[in-house]
Amino acid sequence: MAATDNLVDSGLAKDLKGLVESGPSRKTYNLKAKPKRAPIPEAVGRAGPVAATAGGSGVASPFTEEDRETTTVAFTDPFNLWSIDVEVPTVINMLDANGSAAVFNYTAP
Repeated sequence: MAATDNLVDSGLAKDLKGLVESGPSRKTYNLKAKPKRAPIPEAVGRAGPVAATAGGSGVASPFTEEDRETTTVAFTDPFNLWSIDVEVPTVINMLDANGSAAVFNYTAP
C-alpha cells in the first residue's frame, strides 16, 4: 500500500511542478488611468441656521410633552413563576418649539 501512495504522490508532485514551471496561463488586465478631477475650491466663513421657508415641513426642537395614553402589559417568564405588569405608552402628544402638535403613536410591545 505504501508503494501505491508513493506513485500517487509522485504523480501529484509532477503535476504541481508542471503548473508552477509553466507560469500563469490567464491574461492579466491593468486598470485604465482616470483623468484627474478639479479640486474643491476652498472657502472661508461659517454656516448659520437656515430660516424655515413658508409651508415647509418638519418639527422644531425641543419638544414639550402635553399628554400621553398608556396601556398595561403583563410580562411572564416561560415557566410561569413570576410576572410583571408594565405600563407602556401607546400615544404621546407633544408640542414643538413653534407650538405645532406632534403625535407619537407607538405599537403595542
